[in-house]
Amino acid sequence: MSANNHGLWVRIDAALQSHPHLQQAHIRVMPGEGRDGARRVLLAGRVASWFQKQMAQETVRQFDEVESIDNQLVVEPPFCAPELPDITMPLFASH
Repeated sequence: MSANNHGLWVRIDAALQSHPHLQQAHIRVMPGEGRDGARRVLLAGRVASWFQKQMAQETVRQFDEVESIDNQLVVEPPFCAPELPDITMPLFASH
């Protein structure tokens, strides 16, 4: 990878990390070469929603040097535990 390409990957990674909607996402940016030496970007990792997956792709799309994006991000919504009853309250009233 040339120094010029390295700078591109660093800029892409910084843009993804600073994006306000991607703060909790776990995204890896991997460079690749497409046909005819075209710059290809592979996005891998986990995001919490389809919206975040699309935002990551659109963030990379803003770089003119990138000719193709392989978005392999996996959508894994955050786990939400069911609400448990308040066990500090007595279940039966005393008489």
